[in-house]
Amino acid sequence: MEKEGKGKNRKTRLILEIIGGFLILSLLLSSSGSVSESEYSELENKYNNIVEELDTTAKDLESASTKLDDATADLSELQADYDACKEENEALQTEIETLKSEEEARIQAEKEDEAQKEAAVAAKSSTSQQNSDSSGGGSVWKSATGSKYHDKPNCGNMNPDNATQITLEQAKSLGLEACKKCY
Repeated sequence: MEKEGKGKNRKTRLILEIIGGFLILSLLLSSSGSVSESEYSELENKYNNIVEELDTTAKDLESASTKLDDATADLSELQADYDACKEENEALQTEIETLKSEEEARIQAEKEDEAQKEAAVAAKSSTSQQNSDSSGGGSVWKSATGSKYHDKPNCGNMNPDNATQITLEQAKSLGLEACKKCY
Protein backbone atom coordinates (compact mmCIF):
# COMPACT_ATOMS: atom_id res chain seq x y z
CA MET A 1 0.00 0.00 0.00
CA GLU A 2 2.83 2.36 0.84
CA LYS A 3 4.62 1.68 -2.45
CA GLU A 4 1.44 2.35 -4.41
CA GLY A 5 1.06 5.71 -2.62
CA LYS A 6 4.65 6.72 -3.41
CA GLY A 7 4.20 5.65 -7.03
CA LYS A 8 1.07 7.76 -7.34
CA ASN A 9 2.85 10.73 -5.72
CA ARG A 10 5.70 10.48 -8.25
CA LYS A 11 3.27 10.25 -11.16
CA THR A 12 1.29 13.22 -9.86
CA ARG A 13 4.44 15.26 -9.39
CA LEU A 14 5.68 14.40 -12.87
CA ILE A 15 2.33 15.35 -14.38
CA LEU A 16 2.33 18.67 -12.52
CA GLU A 17 5.88 19.45 -13.57
CA ILE A 18 5.00 18.69 -17.19
CA ILE A 19 1.87 20.84 -16.95
CA GLY A 20 3.87 23.61 -15.28
CA GLY A 21 6.54 23.44 -17.97
CA PHE A 22 3.88 23.38 -20.66
CA LEU A 23 2.19 26.44 -19.16
CA ILE A 24 5.45 28.31 -19.04
CA LEU A 25 6.23 27.37 -22.63
CA SER A 26 2.76 28.21 -23.86
CA LEU A 27 2.92 31.61 -22.19
CA LEU A 28 6.26 32.22 -23.72
CA LEU A 29 5.01 31.28 -27.16
CA SER A 30 1.59 32.91 -26.89
CA SER A 31 2.99 36.25 -26.01
CA SER A 32 3.87 38.41 -28.85
CA GLY A 33 7.20 36.82 -29.05
CA SER A 34 8.63 38.34 -25.99
CA VAL A 35 8.07 37.63 -22.33
CA SER A 36 9.45 39.99 -19.87
CA GLU A 37 11.79 38.72 -17.26
CA SER A 38 9.41 39.79 -14.50
CA GLU A 39 6.54 37.78 -16.06
CA TYR A 40 8.79 34.80 -16.46
CA SER A 41 9.98 35.16 -12.87
CA GLU A 42 6.41 35.48 -11.63
CA LEU A 43 5.34 32.33 -13.50
CA GLU A 44 8.35 30.46 -12.23
CA ASN A 45 7.55 31.52 -8.65
CA LYS A 46 3.96 30.35 -9.05
CA TYR A 47 5.20 27.07 -10.45
CA ASN A 48 7.67 26.63 -7.57
CA ASN A 49 4.92 27.41 -5.04
CA ILE A 50 2.69 24.76 -6.62
CA VAL A 51 5.53 22.21 -6.51
CA GLU A 52 6.25 23.12 -2.85
CA GLU A 53 2.59 22.70 -1.93
CA LEU A 54 2.54 19.40 -3.75
CA ASP A 55 5.62 18.22 -1.81
CA THR A 56 4.07 19.31 1.49
CA THR A 57 0.80 17.58 0.63
CA ALA A 58 2.68 14.42 -0.37
CA LYS A 59 4.62 14.43 2.92
CA ASP A 60 1.41 14.97 4.88
CA LEU A 61 -0.26 12.16 2.97
CA GLU A 62 2.66 9.82 3.61
CA SER A 63 2.64 10.73 7.32
CA ALA A 64 -1.12 10.13 7.53
CA SER A 65 -0.68 6.82 5.71
CA THR A 66 1.99 5.74 8.22
CA LYS A 67 -0.24 6.74 11.12
CA LEU A 68 -3.13 4.82 9.60
CA ASP A 69 -0.93 1.73 9.17
CA ASP A 70 0.21 2.02 12.82
CA ALA A 71 -3.37 2.43 14.02
CA THR A 72 -4.44 -0.58 11.96
CA ALA A 73 -1.65 -2.68 13.52
CA ASP A 74 -2.64 -1.48 17.00
CA LEU A 75 -6.26 -2.32 16.27
CA SER A 76 -5.27 -5.82 15.15
CA GLU A 77 -3.33 -6.34 18.38
CA LEU A 78 -6.24 -5.06 20.46
CA GLN A 79 -8.67 -7.32 18.59
CA ALA A 80 -6.40 -10.32 19.27
CA ASP A 81 -6.23 -9.38 22.98
CA TYR A 82 -10.00 -8.95 23.08
CA ASP A 83 -10.56 -12.33 21.44
CA ALA A 84 -8.18 -14.01 23.91
CA CYS A 85 -9.95 -12.34 26.86
CA LYS A 86 -13.33 -13.35 25.49
CA GLU A 87 -12.23 -16.99 25.18
CA GLU A 88 -10.80 -16.92 28.71
CA ASN A 89 -14.01 -15.39 30.02
CA GLU A 90 -16.09 -18.11 28.35
CA ALA A 91 -13.81 -20.80 29.83
CA LEU A 92 -14.13 -19.24 33.28
CA GLN A 93 -17.91 -19.04 32.94
CA THR A 94 -18.00 -22.72 32.04
CA GLU A 95 -15.79 -23.53 35.03
CA ILE A 96 -18.04 -21.48 37.32
CA GLU A 97 -21.12 -23.33 36.07
CA THR A 98 -19.36 -26.67 36.59
CA LEU A 99 -18.34 -25.69 40.13
CA LYS A 100 -21.88 -24.52 40.91
CA SER A 101 -23.32 -27.82 39.66
CA GLU A 102 -20.79 -29.81 41.69
CA GLU A 103 -21.53 -27.76 44.81
CA GLU A 104 -25.28 -28.19 44.37
CA ALA A 105 -24.79 -31.95 43.89
CA ARG A 106 -22.59 -32.09 47.01
CA ILE A 107 -25.16 -30.20 49.09
CA GLN A 108 -27.95 -32.44 47.79
CA ALA A 109 -25.90 -35.55 48.64
CA GLU A 110 -25.27 -34.20 52.14
CA LYS A 111 -28.97 -33.54 52.61
CA GLU A 112 -29.85 -37.05 51.41
CA ASP A 113 -27.15 -38.55 53.65
CA GLU A 114 -28.46 -36.57 56.62
CA ALA A 115 -32.03 -37.65 55.88
CA GLN A 116 -30.91 -41.29 55.72
CA LYS A 117 -29.10 -40.93 59.05
CA GLU A 118 -32.18 -39.34 60.63
CA ALA A 119 -34.37 -42.09 59.22
CA ALA A 120 -31.99 -44.74 60.61
CA VAL A 121 -31.96 -43.08 64.05
CA ALA A 122 -35.74 -42.78 63.98
CA ALA A 123 -36.09 -46.44 62.94
CA LYS A 124 -33.69 -47.53 65.71
CA SER A 125 -35.50 -45.42 68.26
CA SER A 126 -38.86 -46.71 67.11
CA THR A 127 -37.64 -50.33 67.22
CA SER A 128 -36.09 -49.81 70.64
CA GLN A 129 -39.26 -48.18 71.93
CA GLN A 130 -41.43 -50.97 70.48
CA ASN A 131 -39.21 -53.61 72.05
CA SER A 132 -39.39 -51.89 75.41
CA ASP A 133 -43.12 -51.36 75.17
CA SER A 134 -43.96 -54.80 73.83
CA SER A 135 -41.92 -56.68 76.40
CA GLY A 136 -43.36 -54.69 79.22
CA GLY A 137 -40.76 -56.24 81.47
CA GLY A 138 -37.53 -55.31 79.72
CA SER A 139 -34.57 -54.40 81.89
CA VAL A 140 -33.49 -50.81 82.43
CA TRP A 141 -30.95 -49.13 84.62
CA LYS A 142 -31.76 -46.78 87.47
CA SER A 143 -29.26 -44.43 89.03
CA ALA A 144 -28.99 -44.13 92.80
CA THR A 145 -30.27 -40.55 92.85
CA GLY A 146 -31.74 -39.82 89.42
CA SER A 147 -35.31 -39.45 88.18
CA LYS A 148 -34.65 -41.18 84.85
CA TYR A 149 -34.18 -44.76 83.70
CA HIS A 150 -31.50 -45.67 81.20
CA ASP A 151 -30.91 -48.25 78.46
CA LYS A 152 -27.28 -48.87 79.55
CA PRO A 153 -25.48 -48.57 82.88
CA ASN A 154 -22.71 -46.35 81.51
CA CYS A 155 -24.90 -43.56 80.13
CA GLY A 156 -23.03 -40.28 80.36
CA ASN A 157 -25.79 -38.92 82.59
CA MET A 158 -25.19 -41.37 85.47
CA ASN A 159 -22.46 -43.18 87.46
CA PRO A 160 -22.30 -46.88 86.36
CA ASP A 161 -21.00 -47.97 89.80
CA ASN A 162 -24.25 -46.83 91.42
CA ALA A 163 -26.57 -48.15 88.67
CA THR A 164 -29.19 -50.77 89.53
CA GLN A 165 -30.92 -52.99 86.99
CA ILE A 166 -34.72 -53.06 87.28
CA THR A 167 -37.61 -53.90 84.97
CA LEU A 168 -39.22 -51.25 82.81
CA GLU A 169 -42.44 -51.83 84.70
CA GLN A 170 -40.74 -51.14 88.04
CA ALA A 171 -39.10 -47.97 86.66
CA LYS A 172 -42.46 -46.67 85.47
CA SER A 173 -44.13 -47.55 88.78
CA LEU A 174 -41.41 -45.54 90.59
CA GLY A 175 -42.33 -42.54 88.37
CA LEU A 176 -39.02 -42.56 86.52
CA GLU A 177 -38.93 -41.11 83.01
CA ALA A 178 -36.88 -42.32 80.04
CA CYS A 179 -33.43 -40.72 79.59
CA LYS A 180 -33.47 -38.57 76.46
CA LYS A 181 -29.93 -39.61 75.62
CA CYS A 182 -30.69 -43.34 75.78
CA TYR A 183 -34.16 -43.27 74.18
